Amino acid sequence: MVYLALIIPCYNEEFRVEKTFLEYFNYFKKTAKFTNKEIAIVLVDDGSKDKTKEVIKKLESFSDTQISVKSFSYENNRGKGAAIKEGAKIVDAQYYGFSDADLSFQPALIEKAMFVLEGGNDDLLLGQRISDENRSFYSKFRAFFSSALRRVVNYFLSIPNIDTQCGFKFFKRHFVKHIFPEIKENRFSFDVELVILAQEHNYQANLFSINFRHDEDSRVTMKDGVRYILDTIGISERLRTVKEKSLFFQLLILSVIISFLVYGWVIWKGYLFSDDFTWLWHGQKIGNDLQNILTFKMSTFYSPVLNAFYSFMYGVFGYASQPLFLLGIIVHVLVSFLSGVLAWQLSKSRFISIVSSCLVALGGIAYEPLVWIGANMHSFVTIFIVLSLVSFYQYFKNSQIVYLLISFLCFVLALGTKESAVVTPFLLLVTFVYYKIKNKRKFEVALIFYWVGVFLLLGFYLYQQYLWQKNSVWIESGIYSIDLMALFRIPLIFFNNFIPISPISGFLNNWMAVCLWLFAVGVFSFILFRFKNLMLIWYSFLWMGISIGPFIFFKTALWWDTLASRYNYLPRIGAVFLIAVILQYLIVNNKSRYIINGLVYCVMISIFAQLFFMVQVIRSEYEYVYNTGRSLSDIMELTKKIQPERVFVRWDHPFTENNAHIVGAASVVAGIGESSMVFLPKDAPENLNENEILIYWNPELRKYDIKQNTK
Repeated sequence: MVYLALIIPCYNEEFRVEKTFLEYFNYFKKTAKFTNKEIAIVLVDDGSKDKTKEVIKKLESFSDTQISVKSFSYENNRGKGAAIKEGAKIVDAQYYGFSDADLSFQPALIEKAMFVLEGGNDDLLLGQRISDENRSFYSKFRAFFSSALRRVVNYFLSIPNIDTQCGFKFFKRHFVKHIFPEIKENRFSFDVELVILAQEHNYQANLFSINFRHDEDSRVTMKDGVRYILDTIGISERLRTVKEKSLFFQLLILSVIISFLVYGWVIWKGYLFSDDFTWLWHGQKIGNDLQNILTFKMSTFYSPVLNAFYSFMYGVFGYASQPLFLLGIIVHVLVSFLSGVLAWQLSKSRFISIVSSCLVALGGIAYEPLVWIGANMHSFVTIFIVLSLVSFYQYFKNSQIVYLLISFLCFVLALGTKESAVVTPFLLLVTFVYYKIKNKRKFEVALIFYWVGVFLLLGFYLYQQYLWQKNSVWIESGIYSIDLMALFRIPLIFFNNFIPISPISGFLNNWMAVCLWLFAVGVFSFILFRFKNLMLIWYSFLWMGISIGPFIFFKTALWWDTLASRYNYLPRIGAVFLIAVILQYLIVNNKSRYIINGLVYCVMISIFAQLFFMVQVIRSEYEYVYNTGRSLSDIMELTKKIQPERVFVRWDHPFTENNAHIVGAASVVAGIGESSMVFLPKDAPENLNENEILIYWNPELRKYDIKQNTK
């Protein structure tokens, strides 16, 4: 058994490895501590494409009675970690260590390292690089980026903020024999897995501060950095026990940061428009009266939750838009957070839960409930639906009846928010089947009562909706009708949640739409076939299919039209689950890095495309509608000062099919009652008496204006 085995991994090092070797060889020869000890220098060629193999083979000729030089090579590049593990197998030593082939660390450090290991109870020594102020700007930038990446990775892995990637580490024999065979990572994340396994097996590590010389000709690329992150995720999924409280706190923080970074601007820039004024007017009429909250309907739309919300918000904040937008973002934060919690319950994967929360928080194609107050009913109903599912799944964990009661209550609140809540029992059923497949568990009596209650309530609600809606303008005008041909839109609706096709749907002809449809069907069929054994893939598709159910029967101009942004809010959670599950599977199972990198790039392109589409719509459409709302509000403030007996409104205002929002603005801003409002038909005379005004839209100035009888 030799005293020390120094392993030097090499990849394309034909011009540097000999110099490095000679530095170490001469150091061992001249240093008194090592003159009477057997040393092995192990040079491992990690599948180099140059002449490294020939160079290190020649260096074996330096072997003598004190220092043995061994070389080892293999054909394909497998990574630094693989080279170190292979090198450790070649020699049986009392101590092992490895150092980089670029001679970043001076040989004299080895003597200090050995004194540390010999003189204490430490099992391993981890070099910690000290910053070199004399480095170039480029080197400092790389060091800063590396440090930031290390902090993120270490936080994600719940390990101390140490320099895991320092290429100077030494170990005692028992550590190498026990831990090295357990390490599955072969590349740069080898060091991370080594540190985690040392922690889990309670080995004692010593942190050893060292100076190092940064090599400007570093072989570490951005691609290696991406690979390092992906490998780290795989390690975390395989090895780390997740503390739920810590994870949930992370999900909440991420949801808050992303949501406010992407949508916080609406608090200052956004404003009321269209249905927003109508809902505030509705809240004004309710007047915080409990009976009104429970009984009032907006046209044929029955929502006690929104009644309570707008009644309260108007009573406290009037028609100020900032509190409404702020609360909308807070609701979105909670949806994002709960989506991550549900993803954790279903998968027990930290990665899937974090990715789910982050992607839901981004909003993407489903941005509308955040930038349009009148669309926030979609995020409101979603939070109740997801909370119902989370509570339902939590019941399986501890069998406490209170979670079934919370789940049922959330279902009631969802029904009291929007009609699309009718999908909740079917999402609950899919979740129940998913759990039963994964866990063999008896069917408790409490669940029987739960399901009976859920479906009885659903039946009663559907019957009431039929009575309310059967003669509504939506049904009689054919805007909403059950047409089985609409089911052909499903693949494109699904696809739109990954790559936005809404911007181009109006430019497609039938043949182009059919080709895109076939492409979408092909992609989703491939995913189902390729990952057919992953139940969460099927769960994700069922989530999307169930949650678009209430919306696909709206009449569209073209058969390939996708859903409006707000209708994608709930379905997109299923799309997010799908992305997260596929990514996690590929990373953990260490499949082809080209496939993983390609999928990561696809996800990044999808995120960028959705955010770009959102920004374009906001700049082109929402800037206009926000200013329209401000102009309407300003003109109603002026009307309040005039206090006319009657207000006429010209027919050609924005949103010409919606007069209710002008009545609402007149009521909540100016205190003008509906009976004092007159909407003029096209070409009607505009004769005004005293104490009468005409409100009209000035297309040149893009704002509302007033005419008065000045006689």
